[in-house]
Amino acid sequence: MSQIEISEGTVIGLTSKDIEKYGVSIKEAYNISLEEIPIKYIGGCILENKIQGIFIDNTLLNSVNERLEG
Repeated sequence: MSQIEISEGTVIGLTSKDIEKYGVSIKEAYNISLEEIPIKYIGGCILENKIQGIFIDNTLLNSVNERLEG
């Protein structure tokens, strides 16, 4: 969130299980939209702000794939 200058247009993608667990807390803390991402991402989140051109994939699936490629 430190890279986002404005919350307008910002979306955090979470799996359905993570939305159930953390959705209310995240919305209250950051006042941003949540979007459900497929369960294949395992956990973590995807942060996107199209206005600022920011896309951060901080999911467990991405972490595993980066380690396998590296």
